[in-house]
Amino acid sequence: MARFQHMKNLKGRKFNHLKVIGLNAKVSDKKGRPNWDCACDCGKKVVVSHGMLIYDAKFSCGCLRRPIGKKRFHTVHHEEGK
Repeated sequence: MARFQHMKNLKGRKFNHLKVIGLNAKVSDKKGRPNWDCACDCGKKVVVSHGMLIYDAKFSCGCLRRPIGKKRFHTVHHEEGK
């Protein structure tokens, strides 16, 4: 954690459906921002970049997106068939 002393420690915080478990060893980008190990409410574990968490760009592991995407596809598909 010494490398990221200027960053806030997000361990234990919850962002939408993701709870931060701890710091991941991988660095996410050229600027050296950290990745965080997170647990989704659905039970799946996922690695998320620091920016995606603090700017609310990531809501879940992807479990929230799946049903919406499927519904959206069927809606568009039916409209095109008219």
